[in-house]
Amino acid sequence: MSVAAELLLEAGESIADLFLTDSAQSMLDYSLDWKIARNHTFVAGASRLPFPASSFSLCISSLGDPYNTENLWAELARVLRDDGYAIFTTPSYEWASIYRGLTGSGDCAAEFCLSDGRTVLAPSMIYDQNYQTKLINFEPSMEVVDFQVMTYSQLPPEKVSPKLRIARENDLPITAGYLVRKSPL
Repeated sequence: MSVAAELLLEAGESIADLFLTDSAQSMLDYSLDWKIARNHTFVAGASRLPFPASSFSLCISSLGDPYNTENLWAELARVLRDDGYAIFTTPSYEWASIYRGLTGSGDCAAEFCLSDGRTVLAPSMIYDQNYQTKLINFEPSMEVVDFQVMTYSQLPPEKVSPKLRIARENDLPITAGYLVRKSPL
């Protein structure tokens, strides 16, 4: 479900002209509540968006670790206008390192338990702040202008997944967020 749409509505902002993308229609279906007359949904991978160059002043990627590659940052640089912004969040490196060590899921995979009890691994590229900044800056026009983390104690208690509880004792970061600006070249 679109976190951006939910936050905009909570802040009393309009969600008209919102463009939602995902590589799977089944994931877009979770955001049907946000599909009003002037909103648009597109099945598309993050590194191959169906929009002309310089289409957007803001792109938001919530928990974008499955497609956190040089191709993503090149594509965001392509679709953002000069002086446009990208907001990118990912699970924190600190939490992911501990969790993956406990599950044995590996450096670039996330473990999910399905409703039928099966466990699957999905792509998940989570890096420390230094490497992530270098990855974003690989695209010359992209510049990290802010970095923030959300720690365990900042989470609403009613929304804490059992997976996150390993961060409780030391109040570790759970998510990392990057504000990225596209500069004119």
